Amino acid sequence: MGYFLFLVLVITDLVSVDFLDREFTHFNPQLFFKVLTILGAALLGLVLAVEQSHAALLRRRVGQLETAVQQLKAAAFDRQQTAVGTPPFSANGAAPRPDSLRPTRPETDADTTADGNGL
Repeated sequence: MGYFLFLVLVITDLVSVDFLDREFTHFNPQLFFKVLTILGAALLGLVLAVEQSHAALLRRRVGQLETAVQQLKAAAFDRQQTAVGTPPFSANGAAPRPDSLRPTRPETDADTTADGNGL
């Protein structure tokens, strides 16, 4: 890859042969490693920034999907409750009591008549 980049730079005359002769005849290893270190640090910073932004986008998407799952569960629960015949929960979160669970007044002797039929 580096060779092709170098070839393109030379062919397009962005880097001249005179420049290459002048720079590489006075090679300075200290400057070379300093430039490599700076380039490496810049690339590492770029990679970290891209990874962090990607992770943030993934976390946001997971939150959206969890909300959607909760809404689907709630809708399925409501459909199940209406299919069974139990009304869904009221606004205060309490389920209405079915008539069969309401307390009834126990029968007393005063409720029955003399003939015992209760009327």
